[in-house]
Amino acid sequence: MPKQLFLTYAWVDNADGDFDFVVQQLEQAGVGVVYDRVALTPGKRLWEQIGEQITKGSIDGWAFLVTPNSLKSKACLEEYFLALGRALDARGEEFPLLALVHGAAFKDLPPSLRIRLGASVADPAWIEKVIAALENRAPRDPTRDLAPYSLRWHASSGGNTAYLEVRPRLGPVASWRVGVPITFRESIAGFMEGAAGTPPDGGGLFSPVECPSADNKLWLVGARGPIGNGLSAFITMRRPFPPDVVVGSEGGQAVSIPVPPL
Repeated sequence: MPKQLFLTYAWVDNADGDFDFVVQQLEQAGVGVVYDRVALTPGKRLWEQIGEQITKGSIDGWAFLVTPNSLKSKACLEEYFLALGRALDARGEEFPLLALVHGAAFKDLPPSLRIRLGASVADPAWIEKVIAALENRAPRDPTRDLAPYSLRWHASSGGNTAYLEVRPRLGPVASWRVGVPITFRESIAGFMEGAAGTPPDGGGLFSPVECPSADNKLWLVGARGPIGNGLSAFITMRRPFPPDVVVGSEGGQAVSIPVPPL
């Protein structure tokens, strides 16, 4: 059964569909969203219906879409204070009350929301924070999706090229390979190994590799290595830089990693 979230908002914030987009994002993530248009019966006392949704319904949490408009809306603030009172009386301190902040400053939140969970909808992790609150757990750390290799740029002295450092997070990796799309082959001006964090001045490689991939989609460079444990691969590159690189080892699993901006 999906978690249910009652969401308060100012009608003016949906003039261009912004509120509906927030609802869409939450529902696509598996959160059931309850709000006035779908949960309340016209002609009946509004505040009694909202109170019943919180105290007797299947609502797992309540959120306030905090915008400059909703902070000025008497109806939104009345709904907020009603939700707060009913939640604390009937559901206790553990009932999730959240602020979803859109275009407003956190300092402008009502004090009782300022001390609870708040998430800016501009934060890529805002939906995870909502789900975590509804499930009474800490948000999952997005860094768990990190690639097994770290990419880092180093500017060259001349300014026409730059070094892209490729470092295994957990080494060592023997017979390392770095690939770029074949159309970016000319972007690679050279490659070498050196102490992590410090591009080498030059020097040769033992058994260097330069060749296309079997499907002719990538241009591969590499060497026997190993890299890791304080040793990185450095790819000397000139513009235009590829949007991503493929990193792995000969005969091993490769991963595609976006190239960070320089």
